[in-house]
Amino acid sequence: MRKKKRKEYGRLWNRLSEEGDVQLTAHDASSDFAGWLDRFLALEAKGWKGQRGTALKVVPSERAFFMEICKGAQAQDKLHCLELTVDGAPIAMLASFRAGRGLYTFKIAFDENYARFSPGAQLMMRGGAMLLDDPRFDWIDSCALPDHPMIDHIWSERRIMRSVIVGTDQRLSRVAVPYLSTMTTCASWLRERAKRIYHMIRKEVEHGTAA
Repeated sequence: MRKKKRKEYGRLWNRLSEEGDVQLTAHDASSDFAGWLDRFLALEAKGWKGQRGTALKVVPSERAFFMEICKGAQAQDKLHCLELTVDGAPIAMLASFRAGRGLYTFKIAFDENYARFSPGAQLMMRGGAMLLDDPRFDWIDSCALPDHPMIDHIWSERRIMRSVIVGTDQRLSRVAVPYLSTMTTCASWLRERAKRIYHMIRKEVEHGTAA
């Protein structure tokens, strides 16, 4: 990370510390798993996703899916949860999944009332440092898109991810495989483009709110 960016996040962290007692806690072996899950769902629903009706808590099928995979991962000792709190109240939370000696981050939520302190970035940066100090992990994957406005400032290394479409001996396979390949490429490009535009708009809105 560039020195200027480190200083900026350090300044925001110091300002956040003036708001109360700031703690960053890992809950991968927590006995309060149900409590963490409830707090995560409530925190995500508190922001714009809740207002738009897209938060996990307000979409029954997505809430059930999230709870099921988290419970399954916890039962296999593969769930890792981070929580950034101010005076005990969560302002940023992250659910991740362990894979061998690596970790894939999956879902993050933050309190928009603290947006001026960049709580999501603080959690990813300081939580990442905490995880890399953990002897169980050799690497972490943010699972973020290329050129992500937040992650790019924190983690500069890249991994190549590929999707593979395999043909069969079915009669239509010869036609279907190139068609699906083209459609998948187009859909991925459109999705990445839409997300980049979204993050640009969110960044401008947040800067406008902070100002």
